Amino acid sequence: MRLLVTRPREQGARLAKELEALGHAALLCPILEPVFEGDLPDLGRFGALVFTSQNGVAAFARLTEDRDLPAFTVGGATREAALAAGFETVVSAEGDAGDLLELLRRQWSADMAPLLHVSGAEQAADLAEGLAGDGLALERAVLYRMERMEELPEDVRTALASEELDAVLFFSPRTASVFVCLCEREGLAERCRTLEALCLSPAVADAAAGLPWKSLRTAERPNSQSLLNLLPG
Repeated sequence: MRLLVTRPREQGARLAKELEALGHAALLCPILEPVFEGDLPDLGRFGALVFTSQNGVAAFARLTEDRDLPAFTVGGATREAALAAGFETVVSAEGDAGDLLELLRRQWSADMAPLLHVSGAEQAADLAEGLAGDGLALERAVLYRMERMEELPEDVRTALASEELDAVLFFSPRTASVFVCLCEREGLAERCRTLEALCLSPAVADAAAGLPWKSLRTAERPNSQSLLNLLPG
């Protein structure tokens, strides 16, 4: 298949190689790009780190070489990023924010040191609120924000206009909503009638639903492998 990959550039490039190894062609369209900012609190106050994105891992690694704390991650891709960054103890929820909350409730207790959630400015779920009822303390360090693309790249516009693509991969609601906005603004909405939208979760599918897709499909589980399982072969 000919696929449009909407992940940030660095993550999208890795995914493109994986897709090409599976026999697909990939065109990159980094709808959102991370802008790193902010500072870490005193890590000595915390018992473990929580990462809900690969960008969170990258943001943390830019600021410190400290890898002493164990880490909890929302999914397998973030776990792999944490391991690649040098963390030795990493436990993944292999799912979404709800799965991560359940993991933290099982693994942590109220008498342990607070957790530190390394996140971006926008977050899909308030983990601190989700854990408060269990007496678990979690603080948040905002170390990056996602900057949106203001117009589609020329090669992406050309591919859409000439119907050279088969499907678009969406990994977040915000990415999907920005893509919908850009297609509508640039007069390319009708060109999506020949495309499948492959979405990581129902929330992502809801955000992508504003375009007249050939089909709108959602991964069985909110992780990259389940999304790739929607592809033929």
